[in-house]
Amino acid sequence: MRTTIPITVKIIYEKEATDAPFVAYSPELDIASAGPTEAAARGNLKEAIDVVLEGAKEDS
Repeated sequence: MRTTIPITVKIIYEKEATDAPFVAYSPELDIASAGPTEAAARGNLKEAIDVVLEGAKEDS
């Protein structure tokens, strides 16, 4: 069974970070990831969330 949970994703642009200036942050999970584009940052955040949730699943 798959559960869908809505989360907030905040996009922050950090102009000082030349390689990965876009940061995607989920305040509910306190997880962030970055990328060279907004889409890449969102994709990286999704991967990071998947890793954290998979680890939590294994721990239960």
